[in-house]
Amino acid sequence: MTGRETGPLVSVIVPTFNRPAALRAAAESVNAQTYDSIQLIVVDDSTTPAETALTGLDLDAIAEIHFIRSGNPQGAAAARNRGIAAADGTYVAFLDDDDRWDLEKIEKQVEAFEAAAPDVGVVYTGQRYVDEAGRTTTIRTPTTHGWVTKQLLAGAPLAPFSTVMVRASAIEEAGTIDERFPIWEDREWYLRLSMVCQFVAVPEPLVIRKMGDHGQLSSDFARIRDVSYPLFLDTHAPLAASYGMERAFAASMARMLAVAALDTGHYKDARHASLRAIRAGPTNGTSWVYLALSLGGRFTYRLAQVLKRRLSTPQASNNTSP
Repeated sequence: MTGRETGPLVSVIVPTFNRPAALRAAAESVNAQTYDSIQLIVVDDSTTPAETALTGLDLDAIAEIHFIRSGNPQGAAAARNRGIAAADGTYVAFLDDDDRWDLEKIEKQVEAFEAAAPDVGVVYTGQRYVDEAGRTTTIRTPTTHGWVTKQLLAGAPLAPFSTVMVRASAIEEAGTIDERFPIWEDREWYLRLSMVCQFVAVPEPLVIRKMGDHGQLSSDFARIRDVSYPLFLDTHAPLAASYGMERAFAASMARMLAVAALDTGHYKDARHASLRAIRAGPTNGTSWVYLALSLGGRFTYRLAQVLKRRLSTPQASNNTSP
């Protein structure tokens, strides 16, 4: 270990469901951190107890390891909330079992917290995507920071759970993850957190994600369209109105719906969502781009994705060490 011998306890929550190999790699990623004061909480919805998957691994660098078994799995949001309830740390971090962390991820986030103002409650990092050979294909650098409520209402991007560390006191104030949301529950939670604390972005891509590993939930477009989208609008329309951002909020949510539709091949829905976004905010060029892509169909959208990926591929993409 190269980090400090002592420091504020960080509770790391790893939900898992029937992926023992992925869980082993995730636990090893936590164990390899340069920060020592870590409590690992595995929230296990698996058919076979996940604890057996870690048998024989050298995880001695982790200060505490706890397993929470559920006899009634209720999804990722509920699993993370069970982990939050069991967490003892000053800070709470999340790691999806199919993601990995850079060795210094926790250390750099704790340092960012300690260097920040007391009202900072969320520190999140950049991320990089790798292909099956471990080559970096895309790097995403975070830019949204500070008091970010208005930015989020207008559609500013953030990042997935694996990039995020949250001060425990901010969770107490904002509340836990809303389990009514089958998808987009992360963004909904960030919006509530943004009302009680500031956000800090660590630009380095300290989270490693594999291309294609995160489509399971987003592929269920019906749940986005019929549950998460209307629920998000209903829940936060009053907040948007308080900022005079009703139309900007409606447009941003319609754009999110359009992207989900494009990603899953629902081009008719993408057209409807794009038009909805244009009606709410006709000067936003992105909405018009989504409309054009929806009209072009699968070939046009896939070509646009390939071009975007090539333009965003870093020069160091021949690095095969994730």
